[in-house]
Amino acid sequence: MTPRKRTIVWATVAVLALAAFIPVPMTAHAPTEIVAANPHIVTAPIDGVIDQILVPPNTVVKKNAALIRLVDTRYRNDYILAQGEETVARAKRRQATLAALNDEDAKRDIAVAKAEESLAAARKSYARDRLAKTTLLAPKNGVALFSNPQDWTGRPVATGEAILQVADPTRVLLRIDAPLTSGETLQSGARVRLFLDSNPLTAIEAELGEASYYAESLPNGQMAFTAYAKITDNTVPRIGSRGVAKIYGRKAPLGFWLARKPITLARQFTGI
Repeated sequence: MTPRKRTIVWATVAVLALAAFIPVPMTAHAPTEIVAANPHIVTAPIDGVIDQILVPPNTVVKKNAALIRLVDTRYRNDYILAQGEETVARAKRRQATLAALNDEDAKRDIAVAKAEESLAAARKSYARDRLAKTTLLAPKNGVALFSNPQDWTGRPVATGEAILQVADPTRVLLRIDAPLTSGETLQSGARVRLFLDSNPLTAIEAELGEASYYAESLPNGQMAFTAYAKITDNTVPRIGSRGVAKIYGRKAPLGFWLARKPITLARQFTGI
């Protein structure tokens, strides 16, 4: 090798060695979905069976609008029976009151009749409240978010089971399913750029907020860290939109950035 070529080789090696120490941000790509920020979750107030979803998905609803109707046959019958029991108890109380006018011994029956009437009234009130809970109302103005209504019709639900969400469509977050290899980039305040599938040429700026410390299982069986980011520009994507997020983490030498994936794969393969 001539001195000239040797000089070029060593100069190239020196340049590459110096370039390896250039600080660059650690980045990661992860699938993202636009979700509602602080939605109100509508849950089943009682055990029952869904009779009908009264609004289509993604419908704008007003506060106190009827959203869901449960099968109310049992609760309606209980209310009718409680009404009859109250009527009978009221008649017994009146009869005891009239009998007490002519019979001193009958006065003690008045207290018993009043207690029975109060108990019947309480049972009626309880049955009326349970019947009213068979119709679920919107807790606030917003958009009703749920899956196909046919998937819910006829489905039994338990008390507290989530059925749908009512959310403000102008308040959204980015839910990021970050891969396990991107844990070092999930720092609060990190820059995030979102590229929606519907508009992949335009980036949406966001800032990373909270992120889970433990990986969770996704529907596809993979494990990922769940993180949320707040949009920092004036863009308000549609809830349910999907895309890819690029997360910018702390800076590291370029050499480490280039070698981290091969090193990770080698350690996973060799177990060292």
